[in-house]
Amino acid sequence: MNLFNKTFKTTLLFIIFLELLSFCAYAYPTFNKTAFLIILLVTLILSLIKLEYGLYIVLAELFIGSKGYLFYFELGGTSVSIRIGLFLILMSVWLFNIFRSRLKINSKTINNPKNITTLQNHKIPTTYWLLFLAIIWGILYGLLRGNSFNNIFFDANAWLYFAYIFPFLSVFKTKEQLYNIISIFSASLIDIILKSLFSLWIFSHQIIGISYDLYRWLRMSGVGEVTPVAGNFYRVFFQSQIYALIGFFIVLCLAIDYYWYYGQQTKNTNVIPNEAKRSEGSREQRIKPRDSSLTLGMTFTFLLSFFSFLTITISFSRSFWLGLLGGLALMFVALKLIFRETWARLLKLFGILILAAILNFGFLYLFISFPPTAGDVSLASLIGDRASPGDAAGSSRKNLLVPLLLADALHPIIGSGFGTTVTYKTLDPRILASSPNGIYTTYAFEWGYLDIWLKIGLAGLLIYLYLIWQIVKKGIARLMTNDVRLTTYDKYLTLGLLLGLIALLITNIFTPYLNHPLGIGYIILLSVAINIFQENKIHTNP
Repeated sequence: MNLFNKTFKTTLLFIIFLELLSFCAYAYPTFNKTAFLIILLVTLILSLIKLEYGLYIVLAELFIGSKGYLFYFELGGTSVSIRIGLFLILMSVWLFNIFRSRLKINSKTINNPKNITTLQNHKIPTTYWLLFLAIIWGILYGLLRGNSFNNIFFDANAWLYFAYIFPFLSVFKTKEQLYNIISIFSASLIDIILKSLFSLWIFSHQIIGISYDLYRWLRMSGVGEVTPVAGNFYRVFFQSQIYALIGFFIVLCLAIDYYWYYGQQTKNTNVIPNEAKRSEGSREQRIKPRDSSLTLGMTFTFLLSFFSFLTITISFSRSFWLGLLGGLALMFVALKLIFRETWARLLKLFGILILAAILNFGFLYLFISFPPTAGDVSLASLIGDRASPGDAAGSSRKNLLVPLLLADALHPIIGSGFGTTVTYKTLDPRILASSPNGIYTTYAFEWGYLDIWLKIGLAGLLIYLYLIWQIVKKGIARLMTNDVRLTTYDKYLTLGLLLGLIALLITNIFTPYLNHPLGIGYIILLSVAINIFQENKIHTNP
């Protein structure tokens, strides 16, 4: 796969342009509405030409958009996000294509199978239908129990993102399309990294001319938040940085593939094997002499994994850190038990990761200290303090645990429906500003799995987890196959995708993502990837 292909370059330019456009749009509300409508119009036209193009735009917005409000349209006092607008456009076009294809079939002989469009030709996994029933039940039961309609709507609307499974599975069927998605993801990952580092540098150096406008844009667009920690260090947290965590494992696994199977010289440099022989049974032949494109690919993936790790660090999210550690531990287990790597190679990889971590902290220190500013602090002490759960966020999460468990126990099997609220005492400074006693009632909770349990019950939660298990099981089966036609690139890509899922599952314990478009979107993408893997049994060189 060419990492610097046309899709990657076009996406990167497109995303940077949209970010700048969004920044300007929040300064001029009229321009914001105009940009919102133009983006939807362009998406509509491209989707009508080819639905695949519109879905690529949806993915780019998902990867970088955090809460989905890079652009919005004010309508009757309600802000309609660009994410909702894109959803309505894409689902409408998909339904239109279904209707049009049925008319074509009815107008021709039904006995000819060529008349059946691929839009109708894919079976949605049964588990998805069961999950849809659980979501519908959560909405209906919330209404029956008298939960606030506004709470129900805003609590359940993120789950509607699962409806994308229909157009995604209908459109994405080839490995070339999957590689396009990886290219879009890589470009989006660069954007997340650059945006995070730029924000950190601006605030740590107190650039007065732009810091206020940047902070306002980050907060109002829902991209993220920047909060002072100590001295000149600021915490830069974006919800979309979950894709920096997921991306870390994807690009790290690809970097390992480049390094172990392409980045080394063989004793016999005259032998240049076919890249399709990068299979489990021909390790001696897999390693080919370096050339400029392979060296560039290896360098790019290593750098991207390094800066993804840096982004995870400056997020100061304990949930991300825990997901990172859990994913790394399972990566070494997979490399040993599934890929049968030697202890020597694993120890070397471990040493490289330790060195990268040291360089990471060194780079971060220099980044926030140059040019010098007053108030330098110890990064080690900051990270140590953050790792302790004794701060306001950790204490609030702890205070929520018992009331949330008691609420779950009221209707453990069927749940209490969307919009169900729980009251607890928080130490969040923003809430204390309006409620000095700290008593807070909400329908949104930090404990991700307990939140799902409360809304759609243990039955719904188990259905969701079973859907995820099906993805993991099929992914592991792909890793363990001995089919010599399966390239190591495909195997390491699969490993990276699965490790990203594991990191997401761990993160969701303390920070909800599986009930948010960011997490739901990744589940859909993995379903698409698994489907492509199954429908394309023979894999050629990427």
